[in-house]
Amino acid sequence: MTKSYVVLSGTGIKDTREWAPSATTALQLVRTLMKHRRPGVRIEDEHGNPISFFQLKDVAQLESRKNAPRP
Repeated sequence: MTKSYVVLSGTGIKDTREWAPSATTALQLVRTLMKHRRPGVRIEDEHGNPISFFQLKDVAQLESRKNAPRP
């Protein structure tokens, strides 16, 4: 079962919410926002529970191993 993630950024006055269908997509989005120095980048799972960057990174590694072609 794949999980979806919501990446939030902003200061509270103007927040943006972006949906990501997988952890690898969410990780790419978070890295892009951090590179552009967006304030307050937060990550939530589909249930609204907060997830740390390092937890997301671990889940993305597991996804890439699971989806990698086997010889």
